Amino acid sequence: QAAIAFWNEKYQKRFNNKTLVFSRANNFGKGVQIVESQIVLKFPNGTETLLPLEDVVFASSSFIEDADHFKSLKQNTSNLVMCHTTEQMFSLVGMARQVYTDRYHPGVLAHRLHVPLLVLEYKEEQI
Repeated sequence: QAAIAFWNEKYQKRFNNKTLVFSRANNFGKGVQIVESQIVLKFPNGTETLLPLEDVVFASSSFIEDADHFKSLKQNTSNLVMCHTTEQMFSLVGMARQVYTDRYHPGVLAHRLHVPLLVLEYKEEQI
């Protein structure tokens, strides 16, 4: 609990009530796109939504897969979080307005914490 409280305090001002996007680097430009000052999120049913980029936090728990991707995202936004601990992810997901993800663990955590969740299109894993 102390570790989650630490991250809550650290993230409160910057990330509270933001929309959280967990998306794999190889899904960027497909299920997730940045178009000017908006983010386009695509869903498995063929629909999509547009959100203002300033309201979105990009997050990952996979430094190995997403480090280079995050470096390129820095050109468009400073709302980036690389979760190195479970407590970090608990805090970030728990204060999110909504979670969009193509990853398993953030989706399970959002569901567990009763945070609104939508699964993003990720063609590499669709049946």
